[in-house]
Amino acid sequence: MKAYCINLDRRPDRLAHMTAEFARAGIPFERIAAVDGQDPEVAAAAAEIPLSFEGTRISAGAYGCLQSHRNFWRRLVDSGEDWAVVFEDDLVLVGGLEPLLSE
Repeated sequence: MKAYCINLDRRPDRLAHMTAEFARAGIPFERIAAVDGQDPEVAAAAAEIPLSFEGTRISAGAYGCLQSHRNFWRRLVDSGEDWAVVFEDDLVLVGGLEPLLSE
């Protein structure tokens, strides 16, 4: 199963961390550039989302996260693969994960 990692361009430190984690686990991965909520265009798009049921707006960061995951979903559909797994760039991989991904 193909593994992907969502990572902001402005966080190379997190990419370095995840590169080491994937290498330690023996899992190849592909980076997906995250949609950055600090980008003014992304913040403006988030501000256009209608108010939620509680009268609050989605934050630009949450909107960027949502769009990043949508980009992954599109990539998966376009790939023709039946399965893939996506990781964020701020985790520690547990031992024994690689066999699970190969099933």
